[in-house]
Amino acid sequence: MAQHEPSTTQLDTTVTLPRIKVCGVTRAGDIDFLCKFGFKAVGLNLVPSSKRFLDLDRAIDLAKRCKDLGLATVAVLMDPTVREFMDVSNAFAWDFIQLHGMEVPELTEGCPSNAIIKAVSWSGRSEELDLVLRWSQFFSGRSKT
Repeated sequence: MAQHEPSTTQLDTTVTLPRIKVCGVTRAGDIDFLCKFGFKAVGLNLVPSSKRFLDLDRAIDLAKRCKDLGLATVAVLMDPTVREFMDVSNAFAWDFIQLHGMEVPELTEGCPSNAIIKAVSWSGRSEELDLVLRWSQFFSGRSKT
């Protein structure tokens, strides 16, 4: 029977405060409140089917308030077309763009220097695994900036 070898992987066990992103904010007063209590990022929902949907102009207005207060801005999209993705990407200097659907990584080609967050709802379906692997393979070997 083979003996279990100890892992040589070093885990970072440094304790840090979590960075909390609040998603679905629709009012400037809520942004002020979140900033006052130490939250770090605000997600602005650009998903038309959502109850918390913001049109792009309103999302940009709120994102400017976030920037004024030092909060990170996250544009939240779900299954946008290439044009919709590029319109949002180019409309404002978002700190992050979060993709929360079944988007393929190639959608992000040509994107300005926004950081991409790919959210995946996981239930173990093969489509989810395929999507995760596709994103992982697409970005493997690219520089991490």
